[in-house]
Amino acid sequence: VYNGAALLPTSAIRSLALEDALQRLVVLLLCPDLLEETGADQLVTGLAGTGPNQIFDELMEWILADLTRPLTLSDLERRSGYSRRALQYLFRSRFGLGPMQWLREQRLQAVWRRLKAGGPEDTVGSIAQQFGFVSSSSFARRFQATFGQTPSQVLRAAQRPRG
Repeated sequence: VYNGAALLPTSAIRSLALEDALQRLVVLLLCPDLLEETGADQLVTGLAGTGPNQIFDELMEWILADLTRPLTLSDLERRSGYSRRALQYLFRSRFGLGPMQWLREQRLQAVWRRLKAGGPEDTVGSIAQQFGFVSSSSFARRFQATFGQTPSQVLRAAQRPRG
């Protein structure tokens, strides 16, 4: 984007949601019938309504809807349409973590909630595995560092008879 003699900074381009707007305009150039069907007002509303924040928020909802689903950074790229680099930037700016670190933290929180509600048939290993933690020793270390107690302590407390 040319602005006089200087280019706009990358942050300005991102904030304008130009990527999404350009994609929509290319589609409209290739399929002009869509402009007649949707009308100019709907086009402008559509451009404003699908900015980066909305796309990112929808990605968060999708991830959090099922934290047991195996996910890779490539899955997040495909789902959101963002590049790997853009995802890294967005997650770091919003959460201070990369996408996979943020996902691991969300899963760790989910394991903690599940252990707190644990039933007599539950085991730490089965719950941790359900949320994608394959190494029980690194999981236990990370869990204890985050919550100040071992996963088995949390589960035992949940399994004690109340009365």
